[in-house]
Amino acid sequence: MSEPRRKRGAERTSNRGPAAIPQLPRRRVENPYPPMALLSAGQIEAIHQASMHILENFGIEVMSARALSLFERAGAKVDHGSMNVRIDRGMVEEALRSTRSTYTLMPRNPNNAIHLGGSTINFTLVAGPPNVHDMERGRRAGNLDD
Repeated sequence: MSEPRRKRGAERTSNRGPAAIPQLPRRRVENPYPPMALLSAGQIEAIHQASMHILENFGIEVMSARALSLFERAGAKVDHGSMNVRIDRGMVEEALRSTRSTYTLMPRNPNNAIHLGGSTINFTLVAGPPNVHDMERGRRAGNLDD
């Protein structure tokens, strides 16, 4: 007596139903309301001036050698030993003047582009998974090298 034939891949999955939860079509979501004024113009300016003081006098730690050299070429004071970068307020204010108010983050599939800035609302992942799969050691916590 022969054993019943095992179903092949396509036969096995053909009667399972949909593979994923049906999704609505992707669309751009806009906030119809004006921004909430939680801080006064004076409070925002005080935060900006405090930030400038910290960047000029204490600096920030930059852990990328490439970024350190970019800052150095742009005129920032870089201490490669401590990886500290002190940035002049003029340099920061020039960068702020030259930036755009909206950006489009382009993935491989242009249908999944993310529009940043303005009144656009985005629902996306934050930075990535907290864990990675290392082929030698298996699952482990992620680090900056990943």
